[in-house]
Amino acid sequence: MSDVQCRIDLGGHPRERASGIFVAGTRMTFNVGISRDLLTAAGTSCFDARALDVLAANPAITWEWVPEDVTEITPEIMARYDALHLNLPKVTAASLAGPDVRVKIIARNGVGYDSVDVAACAAQGIVVTNTPLAVRRPVAVAALTLIFALSGHLLKKNELSRTMRWNERTDFMGQGLTTRTLGVVGAGGIGLELLRLARPFFGAMIAADPFVAPAVVRDLGAQMVPLDDLMGIADFIVVTASMSPQTRHLINAERLARMRPSAYFLN
Repeated sequence: MSDVQCRIDLGGHPRERASGIFVAGTRMTFNVGISRDLLTAAGTSCFDARALDVLAANPAITWEWVPEDVTEITPEIMARYDALHLNLPKVTAASLAGPDVRVKIIARNGVGYDSVDVAACAAQGIVVTNTPLAVRRPVAVAALTLIFALSGHLLKKNELSRTMRWNERTDFMGQGLTTRTLGVVGAGGIGLELLRLARPFFGAMIAADPFVAPAVVRDLGAQMVPLDDLMGIADFIVVTASMSPQTRHLINAERLARMRPSAYFLN
């Protein structure tokens, strides 16, 4: 790339963006905004700060925490930055309604992108990305941790120990998992990671996902079954499917009614 002139073209959109790295021979800074909900109460990033060091080390990039604490990105914010790294704030068609949209890429801090109007972004040539690899193990571990807590009545036992009622623990003995069945709804990255981690603990594992070959879960010791069957068989049901128009209301009253009275449901 020369220092003469460069036009950034994402998605073939015809609109020229004056905030490119080089415009008319002048180097311009690529400005990144990060949503404030990724800050801790102490005012530090909730993720490893070394990621920010990578940005700071690049002289062509500047970054800052978005000053506004918003639930929906405003047109003013879209006009201020070249890139946005977002956690909870939504990006809607209204966010893109301003005449001077500058953002070229929106990076979601997570696997889902249901908070972003992808079609509206594509119409303006804005790239939308997510971070699926970063959350697979933590979310799978969280799900397995909740299963352990539920099966052992750990929250109730914590209450008993704190209220000097430990002798009542025999009423809350919990259940072993070696004779129980784990059901995973959605055998994507998180679902497969959960099956991989849970394999040593459960007597049986089943999964429901019409888009994944049965051999994929079979290699992890699970069996692929129809969703309605899974709802009636599993002792612990974990939904790891991403939110989309196809999965909205996937678990409805009829399917919940199929569950065993003793079964647990984790979403």
